[in-house]
Amino acid sequence: MPRDPRPARLGRALESVARVAFAARGPGGVVAIGRGGRTLWSHARGYADCERRVPWSATTRSRAYSITKWLVGLGALELARRDRLRLDDRVGVHLPTWRGPIATTPVRRLLDNTAGLRDYEAALWITGHGDRASVDLEQQVALLAADWPRDLPCGAGRWYVNTGFRVADELVRTLAHAEPADWYRDALLRPHGARHATLEPYDDTAPGPLAVGYCDGPPRRRVLAHYGTLGDGGLVTSAAELLAFEASVWAEPRLARALASALELATLEGHTSSAASDLGADRYALGLCAVASPAGPIVYHTGGGEGYRALYARFVAHDLAVVVLGNRFP
Repeated sequence: MPRDPRPARLGRALESVARVAFAARGPGGVVAIGRGGRTLWSHARGYADCERRVPWSATTRSRAYSITKWLVGLGALELARRDRLRLDDRVGVHLPTWRGPIATTPVRRLLDNTAGLRDYEAALWITGHGDRASVDLEQQVALLAADWPRDLPCGAGRWYVNTGFRVADELVRTLAHAEPADWYRDALLRPHGARHATLEPYDDTAPGPLAVGYCDGPPRRRVLAHYGTLGDGGLVTSAAELLAFEASVWAEPRLARALASALELATLEGHTSSAASDLGADRYALGLCAVASPAGPIVYHTGGGEGYRALYARFVAHDLAVVVLGNRFP
């Protein structure tokens, strides 16, 4: 069988992007392409740790930020498979002490960003609680469980904020009957090939270098262990492991069908764009986005903040995936 030229062509294009996005002698990153769980091509540039001159590679572990949301969506599917949750359940069924709009919100709305809930991080500042890092997990839950307002009516439109996944994470914590980081690891990450990926508190004994995050201006080291929540940004993994994980998930028929149905991938086939004139807004469900393109449907998610950036994309028709991780943001 002739060798598929598409990974090499895509790699050449992404290498040009990496030269612009990542510094050669400063904070950098890696771009990797995979199929079937194997890393077919990767290009690394810059340092994962500038002080120690540790170079980036496909096995460098870094924070994936909002790509974590996909893990929460898969967690909800797993809990549904175990009959602990239905996606149409209202949050208050499982968190009976919670009040206000969150309690009446269907779980499905949390996972497709149509709950209309206000951004809880902004609200922490407005209510005088400071930023997320200054509010411990118990205080965050108490604030979320109170009478939390909506910015849009539930189901009226997509409103991309972290609140829904922060609440969904709390549901997982409650229904998993285990420490959440352990549960995500044992129920999802390890069974799908991400043996060394971790959630907070991250495991600094896992093999492979760990990227240090930097911000613009004078470089500042960022402490991975202090992110504070799992559901909207706590995943720490490498490009190689994320490629292995995503391939395993899409290879499982039950999960592939659930994701394809939720993202309405069939409606994107044959379209070259997702312009409002012909398709409406991009699809979003279970912590993933989907968009039409000349190459067929692309499923993706980005992440970034406090010294790190990340991107995951799957070219569905070609069974190719791309992962980008970097350690400078903004």
